[in-house]
Amino acid sequence: MEALLQNEPIDLLVEFMELYYELDFMSMDVKVATDPRTDTAKKLWAICMRESGYPDYEFDTFESSVIRDYQTKLDNITSVLDPLSGMSDEEILNLTASMTKEELSSFLRPPSEAKIDQTALNSLQNDEKRLAVAHARCLADYQTDTDIVIAEYEQDFIRGNRDTLEQIKILISQIQSYDTQQIQ
Repeated sequence: MEALLQNEPIDLLVEFMELYYELDFMSMDVKVATDPRTDTAKKLWAICMRESGYPDYEFDTFESSVIRDYQTKLDNITSVLDPLSGMSDEEILNLTASMTKEELSSFLRPPSEAKIDQTALNSLQNDEKRLAVAHARCLADYQTDTDIVIAEYEQDFIRGNRDTLEQIKILISQIQSYDTQQIQ
């Protein structure tokens, strides 16, 4: 065991980090992202979403588009609660500048008769759930297709970096052995 632990742990960690950072993981990610099969999978996802009733979404911008779209719809339903809705910053500043704290608090408190259109809110919530289900179903197909691409590039990466990966494996074993020896 002593022969295995020729280096101090810090030396092993430094050597590990140097080898690890020599590996070009980014190029593998770029290859996967630019592979025509990944592009095809994204197009098939968009077709699946369109067939599910959601034609306006693209794979790369889906999350930001959904957040923007549903926030806008929610704002339209709940705007009755915001007396400043639709006003510019300058208009708000001019309106509120001369108000006391009590007047401002009263002004910003929603009127008791203000009611949210519960039917519209329920409809929006149900649509959001349907969208999530459609996305999950379409994403499963996308994931299946891209997993094949990822696996191919990972195998190429391993073949191209076998020596470095073997050195890393040995270093990890040495580090773990050192930790085990310290515990005993």
